[in-house]
Parts: sequence; C-alpha cells; structure tokens
Amino acid sequence: AFETARKYALECADSLHAAPIVLEPQATASCPDDETASTTTQTTMQYRKDPDGTTGATVGRRYLGTLKSFSAAQGYGFLACAELWPKYGRDIYFGKTQLPVTWRLGQTVEFAVMLHPSGHPQARWVDWDPIPLLTPPSSQEMVPVEHEQQVLKKLTKLLVLVDTGNVENAVIMAMDLHSLPGASSISSKNTRVDYVSFVLDRIAGPEVVVTVLQDFVKMLLLLMLLKLIRRRGGGWHSRRLVDWFQVFAQSIDAKQVAPHFKGMMSEVNNNTTSPAIVALANEAPDSFSRFCSAVLVLRSKHDRLASSDSCVQDEP
Repeated sequence: AFETARKYALECADSLHAAPIVLEPQATASCPDDETASTTTQTTMQYRKDPDGTTGATVGRRYLGTLKSFSAAQGYGFLACAELWPKYGRDIYFGKTQLPVTWRLGQTVEFAVMLHPSGHPQARWVDWDPIPLLTPPSSQEMVPVEHEQQVLKKLTKLLVLVDTGNVENAVIMAMDLHSLPGASSISSKNTRVDYVSFVLDRIAGPEVVVTVLQDFVKMLLLLMLLKLIRRRGGGWHSRRLVDWFQVFAQSIDAKQVAPHFKGMMSEVNNNTTSPAIVALANEAPDSFSRFCSAVLVLRSKHDRLASSDSCVQDEP
C-alpha cells in the first residue's frame, strides 16, 4: 500500500513540477531597491517557518534558490533560481537590508517573488536558512549551507506539492526520500536533509493535516516523527515535532491499521528512553510531558485493539 502511495506521489510531483501553479503578486515599487512594495492583485496565502519554530503567512508561491552575488557598494544582490529562470530570463533581485549578518555565496535560500513595475522579479520574505538537517549543526558548522542541485530539485518538488495543496503526496514523498539508500547518512551535507520537517514546516498546522491524511499514512508519519525527535533532542524543532506527534497519536484510528499497529507500538516502546528523549525531558519539560501523554494515548489504543481481538477469538 505504501509503495502504491509513494509512486502516485512521485508521479503527481513530476506533473506539478512540469507545470507549476505560479501566483506571484504584482508589486508597486517605484525603484529597483524599493523594499516596501505592496501587492495590487488578489493572491493566496502560503506559509513559511519562522526562526522560533512558528509558521507565518506569506503571499503567493515560494521558491528555492542560491545566493549568486552581492555588492556592498551597490547595495543589492541576486538570487539564482532554476525554476524561475525560464519565466523571467534573469536572476532575482534583493536589497541589502534583506541580507543577514552571516552569509556565503552559494548558500540555499527560500523566498517569495514580487514584480517591479519594469517586470523584473524581486525577492521578498527571504529565508536564509530554509533547509532543516537531521542533526543540529555543531559550533564549527554554524555557517550557511550550500546544497547540490539534485537536493534542491527534490526539495522544489516537495515545495510545489505543498504550495498546490497536495499535502498527503508531499508527506509521502518526503518519507520516501528519507528511506532512499544513503538518505539517512549524516556524513555529507547533501545527504542529511530532513525532508519531512521541510514539508511540515510549510504547513499551517497538524490539526489541518490530520483531516486529509489516511490512517496508514498517519502511522508511517508517527514512526518518522519518533525517529526525528530521537535525533534532535530538546531544541525548538523537537518541540514542534512533538506537537505533530501528539495530534497524530490522538487522531489515528487503530482499527484502520490493525495489522500494523502492534509493530508500530513496538517501535514506539523501544525508543522512548533514547538520549534525545532524555534531553527533551531536561530542556523542554512541557514538550516531554506532551510526548509522554501521546505515547500513553497510543498504548491505550493498542490495549483496546488487543482486547477487541481477544474477545473475537473467545467467541464460540
């Protein structure tokens, strides 16, 4: 079942990427470095992750690219974006006030697009650190990350799926990317991308997603969330993952995945005492308490399922 769902998600991603729905609003900037442009057309609201782990709304589609150039003397720079180049035939402008303190040429960025009256694209709501990693960077690695084009293509497909409302397919594809050979390795900057968190960070919240995911996908996502929490410890990202874990634990219908629920609970029970879970207890006691509550909910569902099976077997 998962293999069928995975293939469907990949086919859907390919078709959407070939003809993505683009909703860039027009800007009313009066000069190229005007960074207070307002929109003049109706647009849809998409979501971005904020540094504190919350999600905020932005206008229109969002894109991935790289920092191509910046001139301190001229006060502006350009972002390269393979997805937008065919549309505009030029790189994406940004002003000096958008640049963070720490940056490097080639680093991955995420942004929305507005148009100058001249028709030239300008970057807005730039996220200079958009790609979550499977393990937090060490103090020696606290520099902007550069990713290979192959990785950016995968992330772009996920972004297109999310931005066009194909949430379930985005989640399935992200989990599949984690299961690919070498995808779980953390030895390379290009193979330690946390694809699942990348998708979840761009969705309004778990309460919305549970209404569109099938229970089998919820079960797979619960297992993936557990693995990610184990890796991350007590940081803000772990606290956000716990929020997702709790909502999905409460919403999953164990009867719909009865043949697999026992195996899932074995994984849950075997991974509740990892060092990262202990770190979560020490650094974020509220999140740890919610994590424990979610585990108890899952155990209760497992016990009721086992009791129901026992009653069926006892019938003459």
